Formats: sequence, structure tokens, C-alpha cells
Amino acid sequence: MVPDMARAEVSLSEPGAGFGEAFRAFLENAGVSGELGIHGDSCILTLNGKAAHAMEPEDGVNAGVLLAQFLDPYMEGASARFTSFVIQAFGDGSRGHALGVDFSDEISGETTLNAGILAYNGSKGGEVSVSMRYSVTYPIEQKLAACREALEGSGFTLDIASDSPPHHVDADDPLIRTLRDVYERQTGEPAELLAIGGGTYARTLGKGVAFGMLFPGRPDVAHQADEYVDIEDLVKAAAIYADAIASLAGEQPTDSNN
Repeated sequence: MVPDMARAEVSLSEPGAGFGEAFRAFLENAGVSGELGIHGDSCILTLNGKAAHAMEPEDGVNAGVLLAQFLDPYMEGASARFTSFVIQAFGDGSRGHALGVDFSDEISGETTLNAGILAYNGSKGGEVSVSMRYSVTYPIEQKLAACREALEGSGFTLDIASDSPPHHVDADDPLIRTLRDVYERQTGEPAELLAIGGGTYARTLGKGVAFGMLFPGRPDVAHQADEYVDIEDLVKAAAIYADAIASLAGEQPTDSNN
């Protein structure tokens, strides 16, 4: 997920005069909300972004990256190196250009990076947990080498926590042809085949795909606050799924309207 909230605690001796006014001006210019509170000799800042699915970070507002952008001019030493790195690596978007991992192919589109967890502690250092959704034909070894080269001298290292290789089924596969025919039969509209960066249980089947149920023109509210589905779409999808199950089982329905 794109983080929709970030919080930082800094010593009041670090920011200097006008810190609160500067923070409020930053929030206004960025079009986001936040809070600033004084607790003893510390100042606690909270910034609210916008959550979105990690497969398309551009749909959200990364609160952690934004807060790093505000704090950077006030930081020194290791903390400054952390905020500067976050800005350099993730401040220009989610395609990984600064880290040398950007890539795109015709089958699955652009590789995306989401800085989902950003943490810094004065005594322990900093860490950024990144979800990278890479393309089907991604030259992973070459790109990882490029990333490690880009990180040289930054004080950061690259560690792979886990890896789920891309899953793809060819458009001419009988499964895809059947699902496409069902969709077009039920809706009367041409089926657009998509490749997404989201991970689904389809990969566990060896040859399976996600089939719906976001219809064209509907807002994508997956993994967002107040996620919902229109009843009309739910009923329409139920008919499509029933037809698909019957078709894949080898029994065509006699009436596509039932």
C-alpha cells in the first residue's frame, strides 16, 4: 500500500524558528493535511497522504516521501542522508529511474516501485521497504546489479526480502479465449485484455488469471477507505461468472440472459 500517514519526532533545537509556520505552508502547497504537536522538548509532525494499491503508486500520495521532503532542509548528518536518499530515490515518481531499475515491455507495461514503509531512528539508522512490481520480460539480474551500483556511496544496501516472479498467460490460450467470449456475450462489449501489477491467487494455479470484476468506467477503490461495489455490478458479475464456469466445464448456457 501507498502509506497514507507518516509521523516524525524531532528535537526542537533542530528545526529553529518558524518551523511550525513552514510546515503549515508546506501542507497547503502540497494539498494535504497534517498536524504539529509539542511534547516536552520534542516536536511531533503527522502528515496525511492518500492510500492506494502498491501496483500503481501514482494513484496515491506517499505521506512518507512528502514528510521527508519537508524535513530534509532541517536535517543534519545521518538523518539528512536518509531524507535526501528518500527524495532522490522516490521523489521523482514510482518508476525507479533514480535507482536504475526502470523498465517497460509491451506485455505487462511499466515496472513500478512503492516505498511502502519508511523508518528512521537516530541510533539504528534508516530503512525503506519497497514493493517492486516488475514486468514479465524484466532482466532482473541486470537491473539488480544496476541498482546496487546506483546505491554505492549512499550508505544504503539492497536486500531482497522475497520475490514472486510475474505470472502471465498468453492471449491466445483457450482459457483466455473462453473468458473473453463469455464477457463479450454477457455485456455486448469488446473485452480488453489487461496486465496488472497486483498479485492474485491466479499464480498458484499455474495457468489462471484474475477475471473481473471492475467494469470499464467504474472508479477503482480497491484497498482504499470505504471500499465498495455497486449492486448492479455485483449482479452483472454473478451472471458472467456463472456463464464462465459453465463454459469452462464444457456446458454452454441455453439462455445468456439467465
